[in-house]
Amino acid sequence: ATGSQMNPTNLKQQHQQQAKNELLGSASKESMTSSPSSTQNVSSGIAGTMSTLNETHQLLQERGDKLARMSDRTAEMANQANEFARLAKLLNEKNSRQQKW
Repeated sequence: ATGSQMNPTNLKQQHQQQAKNELLGSASKESMTSSPSSTQNVSSGIAGTMSTLNETHQLLQERGDKLARMSDRTAEMANQANEFARLAKLLNEKNSRQQKW
């Protein structure tokens, strides 16, 4: 054996590399070399995700618009109900005064 193989630093590095290979297995080899098809798959997946996010964003905006319109209509109906109640009270008061005479 040569002196460089017996060096404690080299042995430690070899041991660390062996442990890394055992832990990561083939995953580390695959991640180091990415094929064009896997890159294309990732790009395609990202494009699909962006498309879905844009569609979801648009649908959320439409929902927000509908909720805002519904809120406006509800407030208008509440105002109309209050006005109706006020007019009904006035009418009742007028009718009760006329019945006294």
